[in-house]
Amino acid sequence: MATGRTPRTDGREGLRVLKVLNAGQRSLNEGGKICGPSDKTSVSEIQIPKPEYFVHETSLTDENIYIDRGTKI
Repeated sequence: MATGRTPRTDGREGLRVLKVLNAGQRSLNEGGKICGPSDKTSVSEIQIPKPEYFVHETSLTDENIYIDRGTKI
């Protein structure tokens, strides 16, 4: 960081959050079975759903908006 201070979050924290989210998704997929985050989960195993819409990188959109499925911006 430019100020020399430690950031609030980092890659490790991001991975921890993704593991928890992945465990929640596995639980939903398995009918509510309790699934804790696994330390053995690799980054490649974490499933991040792709959005059902497309926003080009040069587009400008407001924050906190809803983009409907199939929309192209």
